[in-house]
Amino acid sequence: TEIYTLSLHDALPISHDGGAGEIEILIVAVIEDGVQTRRDHFAPDDRDTALALYAELTRLTPERLVAETARLMEAGDVDGAVALAGEELEFRDRRGFGLNASEGRAGWENLIRSSVASAPDSHFRVDEVIACDDHVIAFVYRWTGSGSKAGEWEIALGGVWKCAGGRWTSIDFFETTDRAPMIARYAELGGDRKSVV
Repeated sequence: TEIYTLSLHDALPISHDGGAGEIEILIVAVIEDGVQTRRDHFAPDDRDTALALYAELTRLTPERLVAETARLMEAGDVDGAVALAGEELEFRDRRGFGLNASEGRAGWENLIRSSVASAPDSHFRVDEVIACDDHVIAFVYRWTGSGSKAGEWEIALGGVWKCAGGRWTSIDFFETTDRAPMIARYAELGGDRKSVV
């Protein structure tokens, strides 16, 4: 998302006698994968409205942070994906078998590094959002990919992830069928109960 002021001059005959003129336009534009997908125009003196829209479009909600985490992992950018985790990340696998009690940011980093190394073609897809507010998301997702030893694979997970300041502060894994524990953890992390789908 970009915000910029565009001055048009000598491009259009806009004065009464057809001579040169100038128009200043304030623009907030969304660029995704090199393609402009949204553009809003504002009067140059309406900076507050333009900045409010910019802030809303660039706010890292849990959905956007999940999408950015997935994008970085799919691109093989392990350092970028790890950087989205806060230094004090609480990482827990609450499934019955767990991941050998991998906790904290180091456990999250090890998981991402091993996932990307074993399957550089992995994909992350959200199947269902169970609940979401400005800081917490409870959702069902899957990682898919293929490895030289394991062949094609797919892991379906439930997750309750919390963010603050554009970083993950808590990540919990659940079985996809553990709806009640997921909603309970969502509420425990301060998720808005009204946003449960």
